[in-house]
Formats: sequence, C-alpha cells, structure tokens
Amino acid sequence: MYVIALLNEAIEQVRGLAGVAEIWLEMDAAVSLPPLQADSSLLRRVLVNLIGNAITYSPAGECVRLSACADPVMEETLLIGVHDHGPGIPVVDRERIFEKWGQLESRAANEKPSSGLGLTFCRLVIEAHGGQVWADESGEEDGAGSVFYIRLPLQSMALPNEPGTPPASGHPATRDESPD
Repeated sequence: MYVIALLNEAIEQVRGLAGVAEIWLEMDAAVSLPPLQADSSLLRRVLVNLIGNAITYSPAGECVRLSACADPVMEETLLIGVHDHGPGIPVVDRERIFEKWGQLESRAANEKPSSGLGLTFCRLVIEAHGGQVWADESGEEDGAGSVFYIRLPLQSMALPNEPGTPPASGHPATRDESPD
C-alpha cells in the first residue's frame, strides 16, 4: 500500500466535515516513501479518526496537516503525524486519552459528542501492526495544538485473515504457515 494514497483516501473521507468546520486540510508527505505492508482499511479508519478529532477541536479557519516521512529515529519505520491547532492536551493526560472512555474533563463536558473509544481503537490497531501512537504538543509558537504521531514498521505485523477485521484481543495477528 502506498502511504500517499492512504493519506489521500483518509483526507477525502473527512473533506466534508472539514468544509463544514471551515478547516483547511494539508498534506506534507515525502513522495519517495516505500510501500507499507499493512491492513489499509484499518489504517484508513485510524487516520480518519485522528483527522476527524483534529478538525473537531481546531478553530474555524485553521489548518489540519498530515505529515509522513521516514522515521528519523528508527530505521525501516514510517512516521505519520496529524497536526492540529486545537487547545492542546496536558502532558498528564496524554496517555489517559488512549484508555477506554478516556476523555479530558474539559472535553467530556463539552457540547462535542464523543464516545471516548476512538483513540483506544487507534492504539489497538497501530499496536497490532507493531507500531506506536502517541500525542505530543504541536511546537507552535502560541503553544496551542497537538500532534498525534503514528510510528509503523515498514514490514507490519498485522495482516488479518479477513480485510477490515481487527485482530482478536488487540494482539498482533499471525498466520501459522507451517505444515501440520
């Protein structure tokens, strides 16, 4: 699967939401990225979830940016980022938001509906592919915003038997191809 195609598909799925919210979508991806061996349907759902969250929490007129590059820290790995201009996530909450029903108190009381399961789903899928997902600050001068990073090995672990089906119990899916 080509990473740029995957990012474009995810952007197309949220384009309507972005238009209603008056958010610009931008992609910054290296064209020379090698193909990724992974479940494209599940990864697309992860990206749509992260981009949708970025759109929801960014003020109108701002930009949500997707980035993808060879990971500068780990060889044979891809680094994808979803950058927003929302209120940011306090350091103490950056792990908790990935827990089942984990929401920031300020957002749980907000009028924006959320099940608190989307980031849990994202983490399960990414970990099943042998990767990592985490939140960080945007690094913008005004201090606002977050970046959700996905780190994936180019040779992914998760190749479910049926496309679009997450591995049971969140563990990497394996296929026993040895003779009985």
